[in-house]
Amino acid sequence: MIARSEAADNGPGRVGHDHRRMMTGLAVGMVLVALVAVVFVFTAVAVVSGGRAYVHGEGRWSKAQQQAVFYLDRYAESGDRNDLARFRDALAIPLGDREARLALQGDAYDYPRAYQGLLQGGNHPADIPEMIWLFENFEMAPYFREAIRLWTQGDQYIARFQELGAALEQEWTSPAPSPDRLARLRDEVGALDRGLRRLENEFSSTLNNGLRLLELALAIAGTLVLLLLAGTCLLIFRWATRRIRTSEQRFWASFAHAPVGFALLSDQGRCVEINEALCNMLGVDREQLIDQPLDEIIELLEDETLEHLLRRATEGRRRFERRLQCADGSRLWGELSLRPIPGSPREAFIALVEDISEEKKRTEHLSWQATHDALTGLYNRSHFETMLEQAIEESGTGRSQHVLGFIDLDRFKEVNDNCGHAAGDALLGELALLMRRELRTSDLMARIGGDEFGFLLRDCPMHIGRSIAEELSNAVSGFTFKSQGREFALSASIGVAAIDGRFENVDQALKAVDSACYAAKGEGRDQVHVHEAATAPRRNSAGR
Repeated sequence: MIARSEAADNGPGRVGHDHRRMMTGLAVGMVLVALVAVVFVFTAVAVVSGGRAYVHGEGRWSKAQQQAVFYLDRYAESGDRNDLARFRDALAIPLGDREARLALQGDAYDYPRAYQGLLQGGNHPADIPEMIWLFENFEMAPYFREAIRLWTQGDQYIARFQELGAALEQEWTSPAPSPDRLARLRDEVGALDRGLRRLENEFSSTLNNGLRLLELALAIAGTLVLLLLAGTCLLIFRWATRRIRTSEQRFWASFAHAPVGFALLSDQGRCVEINEALCNMLGVDREQLIDQPLDEIIELLEDETLEHLLRRATEGRRRFERRLQCADGSRLWGELSLRPIPGSPREAFIALVEDISEEKKRTEHLSWQATHDALTGLYNRSHFETMLEQAIEESGTGRSQHVLGFIDLDRFKEVNDNCGHAAGDALLGELALLMRRELRTSDLMARIGGDEFGFLLRDCPMHIGRSIAEELSNAVSGFTFKSQGREFALSASIGVAAIDGRFENVDQALKAVDSACYAAKGEGRDQVHVHEAATAPRRNSAGR
C-alpha cells in the first residue's frame, strides 16, 4: 500500500501539477521582472533626460551670462541705454534659474514658481517637470549637491551683476558721470566675469561627472535586470522550447527589418548575415557584403587591424566611432556597437551600426562655437588665451620663441556712430578675413573683444613678427569700408611682444602687448610698437 501510494503520488498527474506550479511561479517571476524593467526604464529615461536638460540649461545660462557681461561692459564704456536693456534681457535667464532654485530648496517648496523660473531660464516646457523631479529626488546626491552649491555661488555673482547694472545706470544718468568710478565698476564687471567663468567650468564638469556616474549605475542596474530576465527565460526554456523557437523567429524578423543596421560576424570578423537597413545605409546589395570582412564596411584607424578591433570588443570596449564606406564612394560617420555572442561554438559577434553623421556635425558645430567668435569666425578670447598659455609654457623651456600681437582699430567708432552697429559688425567680419590672410597657416588670430584683435605667430623671431605686424597695419590702412553711400578709411594700432620666456602667465603677456598698443596710439596711431620690458608704457584703464 505504501509503495502504491508513492507511485500514485509521483504519477503523471502529480508531475503535471508540479509543472503547472513551476510554470505559474516562473510566469509570476517574469511579470515581476518585467514590471521592474518597466519601472527601471521609465526611471532611467527620466534621470538621463532630466540630466541632459540641466546640461543644455547650463549652456543657455552660460551663453546668457556672457551676453549680459558683454552688454554691461559696453554700457559701462558707452552709456548707451540700448546696451543696458540688452544686458537686462540677457540677465533674465540666469535670474529665472535662480528663482527656480530658491523655489525648490528648503521648506519654501513652490512648484509653480519653480516651473515659471525654469521657463524664464529658456528651458523647454517638456523638460521642466523632469528637471524639477531630478532636483527633488537627487538634491543630496554627491555630484548634484556640489552642482547646486556651485549654482548657488554663481547666483551670488548674478545678483552682483544686477547691482552693478543699477550702479552704472545711476552713474551715467547723473549730471556729471565720473570716469574713474565708471572705470572701477567696469573693472569689477571683468573680475566678476572671470570668477563666474571658473564657477561655470566647475559646474559643468561636476554635472557631467555626475551624469556619467549615474549613467554607469543605470547601465549596471539595467544589466542586472537583463541578467535576471535571461535567467528566468533559461528556466522556462526547459518546458517551452516551442516558445523559444517562436522568439528566435521573431528575433530574425526584427533583425531583418530593424530600422538600424545589424550584422552577424564570424570569429574572423566576416559578415555572416546583414539586414536591409545596413544595405540601404551603405547603398549595396546583401550579396556584395556576405562573407566580406568588417573592414570592407568601416574604415579602421591608422595602425588598427580588424583582429585588434574584435579583441577590444571581447575585452569590453564595445562602442566605436568609425567612418562607413558607401558604394558611391561617399563616407558617413557611424557608431559601431560590437559585442561577442555568448554561447556560440566559436567566438562570433553581433554588430549594430548607426548613422551618426548629423549628430557628429552638431557636435563639431558646438565645438566650433565654443572656440570661435560667431561674428568674425576667428578664435574667441577664451581659446586664444588657452593657446597663448601653451605658447608661454613652451617658451619657458627655451626651445621655441613666438610673437604675440594686439590690434586696436582706429576710428572704428565712427562707423558705429554714423551707420549703426550692423555696419560695424559687417566691417569687423570683412577686416577679420583681410587680416587672417596676412598671417601664416600656423599662426592664430582671435577677436579679443569689440574692435580688438590678437594674433600669435608661432615659432617666429621678432624681426619677422614685426614685419608681419606691419603688413597687417598696411592691409588695414589700405582697406576702405563702404556703407550707406559713405566711405570710411581705418587704420590699426598694433603692439607686439616676444614670447621668449619673459612672461610667467597669460595676463602678463596680454598686459605687455596692450601697453605696446597704447604706445602705438600715442605715437600717432597706424603704428606698430614693439614691447620692451624696461620701457613699456602702462595703459590707462579708463580707455583710449
